[in-house]
Amino acid sequence: MQLAGVWENEHGSIMEITVQNGKIDGSYSSHTGDTGTYRVLGLADPEPIGGSQTFAFAVSWRPLDAHDAGSGDHWVSGFVGQLQVIDGEETLTTMWLLSKPTTPEENWTSILIDKSIFKRRNELPRG
Repeated sequence: MQLAGVWENEHGSIMEITVQNGKIDGSYSSHTGDTGTYRVLGLADPEPIGGSQTFAFAVSWRPLDAHDAGSGDHWVSGFVGQLQVIDGEETLTTMWLLSKPTTPEENWTSILIDKSIFKRRNELPRG
């Protein structure tokens, strides 16, 4: 099992990550809401045990590629989860929090939470 690689979630978003000494670096391409390619940075357990590797990464929704500014340009998300083999397939099971700016009176709307499941794609990351 290896965390580095190309992953696709249930919404068709693609994440390409490398992992070196427990540090995650990569990109996340989304076609839900605002579309674009976004930076991924995080940490992974450098010495996983028991068929599971834990990790956490953040995505800044300010696109790396050129496009007009969108509503999500000031949002950030934190993902936390683990890599496991489930039904014979390498799977990233994550929970995420998304934070978006609001006025103090609207803080109750500023954080969203959900889960996302990524499956490995059979291609190597670029670079």
